[in-house]
Amino acid sequence: RGNAFCHHQVRIIAGTLVDVGRGQLAADDVASILQAKDRQLAGRTAPAQGLTLWHLYQTGEEALAGLPSGLHWPGAPWDQSP
Repeated sequence: RGNAFCHHQVRIIAGTLVDVGRGQLAADDVASILQAKDRQLAGRTAPAQGLTLWHLYQTGEEALAGLPSGLHWPGAPWDQSP
């Protein structure tokens, strides 16, 4: 669940978790990889086959998605102050 995703972000995370499952990375490494914000540390990009977008929620539907309210993505067109 999230309020925004970068290009291929879900596929990169999925590929990294596959590496964890294969024992190529420790589960504890995932948090460090995300905090480093360095794509080179993450696993391969998983193929799109088999990944499914389950549901999209609109702004204001954070509670329905199980997300805290007030989430924002600085720089996004819908998150600009007038």
